[in-house]
Amino acid sequence: MTRLTLLLTVALVSSLSLGAAQEAIDTDPTEVRFVHASPNAEIEQLVVLDAAQDPAIEMLVIDELSYHSETPFKSIAEGTYELLVRLTDVDGEPAREHTLPETLSVVEGTSTTVAIIGLVAPEIFEEPADGFLAWLQDLFTADPEDPGLRALILDGTLETPVPGNEADLRIAHAAPGIEPLELVLDHANDTVAVLESAAYAEASGYITIRPEAGTVQIHVAGSGVSVAEVPDEDLQPGARYTIMLTGTPIEDVPLAVLLLLDGG
Repeated sequence: MTRLTLLLTVALVSSLSLGAAQEAIDTDPTEVRFVHASPNAEIEQLVVLDAAQDPAIEMLVIDELSYHSETPFKSIAEGTYELLVRLTDVDGEPAREHTLPETLSVVEGTSTTVAIIGLVAPEIFEEPADGFLAWLQDLFTADPEDPGLRALILDGTLETPVPGNEADLRIAHAAPGIEPLELVLDHANDTVAVLESAAYAEASGYITIRPEAGTVQIHVAGSGVSVAEVPDEDLQPGARYTIMLTGTPIEDVPLAVLLLLDGG
């Protein structure tokens, strides 16, 4: 091999190595975060299982996730996973495990939010029940499956930057027993614009607004009545948010907004 050929070979290898390194740098991270939005689930552990392996491998374990809290984004490999929730022991009863009906499909370069929503039914409904327990009993009696513990999986990948004077918003419905919701912008001149809507266990697409244009509220669809609102100062220009309604219509476990920063 001549000296010239050797130099050309070294240069080619270096160029390919730099290109691969740059491609790795430019690739968006593959990540997932978890949100606890189930008002009566005392979660001891949330486990992400690679069920394709035998036995299944625990890829991520989240300990003691409290209601209305979220984890930071965590790195995860591309793949399809099962979600297992282990509940805390209550009054000496053995901890229960729930394999959620949804699977988590992760694509390389995406950011995913997994919200644990729904309700845990007591093993036995004691009579007479009142307040939250009475409402819970009625809900599960009417439909034993729908209000149960489940995952609301949201893709939050930021494909394009949000302009510096605007904000991207979407609504996520995580309040069992509540009719479909509308995300509404209440302008200072008392005019109201419906931005997006979502049924229970669903989320809308993003919509772009100017935060100073009015107050963002959540209405029960078609009612014209606000059940929650987002303080103006909480929405920053140049950011992307999920506005999640949680809780129940019962005073013991009231409706509340969980504002999630998706990017920006």
